[in-house]
Amino acid sequence: MVDKKPVVLILNSAQSKYPIGSDLWIQATMEAANTLSRQNVKMLCSTGPVMWDIVTFLAGKNGMEIILVVKAHDDKAGHMEFGRLLEEYNLDESHTYPLYIRKIPENQPKKIWVLRDNFALRTADVVYPIFIRPGGRLDKLLSKADFREKIRNDMNDPEIAKLIKQDLKIQQIFQKVRVKKLPENILRQNDPDLLSFYNINSPDDLAGAENVESGNLILDT
Repeated sequence: MVDKKPVVLILNSAQSKYPIGSDLWIQATMEAANTLSRQNVKMLCSTGPVMWDIVTFLAGKNGMEIILVVKAHDDKAGHMEFGRLLEEYNLDESHTYPLYIRKIPENQPKKIWVLRDNFALRTADVVYPIFIRPGGRLDKLLSKADFREKIRNDMNDPEIAKLIKQDLKIQQIFQKVRVKKLPENILRQNDPDLLSFYNINSPDDLAGAENVESGNLILDT
């Protein structure tokens, strides 16, 4: 009997190396993966960047059948890498099928991501884009006729989807307002430790910022 389960792909643009559970793209990805786990499909997965890792982890956790894209120069290296990934991601070997990428660019590790994305899109029957950065590489790739017909946008909560499709990077604001650049040496005259700005990407960062603010309040009293 021919296995006719559709191969589905959850797709995200590049994300921070240190995501947290409250990130909208993670919430939407989890919702999509959990929904698909209750359907008669196979999940197309890979590893490396975090946006691929999380889908592989969720598919394995939910006991889904997985087609795992594995990079390998030859059969021996491919089998070894496949075995390593099964163990590292705690995947069920009886439900995980390797799909090897053979043509790996030498000394250009980031090019393998481009190759893998194209390979995955060609292999998938259905693509669920979660967070695709407008104007980015994946956005341009998905606009191609060969891939556009595979796209489905009905997986996630509409309100989350609306938020997650916006480019919320703070740099975008600077293109819309007047900006005056302040040399660092001038700023350090009033802020020698450069505490005026604090980058917060995690709960630990937030706690650190709160500690800094508490210290400033104590010094001011």
